[in-house]
Amino acid sequence: MPSTTDAYAYVDPAQIWDLIGRNPNVLLTRPQAAVALNVSERWLELGAHQGYGPPVIRLGHRTKRYRGKAIADYAASVEAGGISDG
Repeated sequence: MPSTTDAYAYVDPAQIWDLIGRNPNVLLTRPQAAVALNVSERWLELGAHQGYGPPVIRLGHRTKRYRGKAIADYAASVEAGGISDG
């Protein structure tokens, strides 16, 4: 995974899904979650404020993470047509 200084370096979505598969409790950053869901970071940010998208875990005033299982569950729900994407 890229460091925070490489925020816009290419990340293979397969790597992130492999990580989620190995550890569903892994905490993903917003860029990692965006790549996994094929959405923009801004979409995730707005969703956290407006009540759509996967649930976000707040670890402090500015630190937010997404649990791998929540990303997988959200993706499955959207694929099944059970959740509106905002």
